[in-house]
Amino acid sequence: MLTLAPKTKYIIMRKVWLLFFLCLCYSVAPASETNCSEDEELVIPIELEYKNPSGKPDKGRRIPSRHETCLINFNSYTIQTSFSASITNYELWDEEGLTCILWVISDEEMVKYLRSIKGCHQLHIVTQESIYIGYLELE
Repeated sequence: MLTLAPKTKYIIMRKVWLLFFLCLCYSVAPASETNCSEDEELVIPIELEYKNPSGKPDKGRRIPSRHETCLINFNSYTIQTSFSASITNYELWDEEGLTCILWVISDEEMVKYLRSIKGCHQLHIVTQESIYIGYLELE
């Protein structure tokens, strides 16, 4: 068995604690994606929800819904997605999704409004066949 001098043990423990402290500091650093200021871009995850135009009960899906990302640029007033060409309108809902606050066709109008509000909201991006829902936390 290897024995170390008390001074060597002290140095090793000091280095271990220093390494632990540094790791803890880096893991606690704020890294919020959904907070924005006037000159930033905001990236939010959005989830696909299918529309049910027939009114029949949904039998469910075998695969999980597809996840996309949405890039909101507050400088150029744009909302970019992989399906931007098929978007019909944008809707802003309250945090619970109970009340529609804003309904617009233009991404420029939506971004201008988002710039002026604070709080938690749902962003609904509507296409002919589906709705994509993302959650915003604006400060």
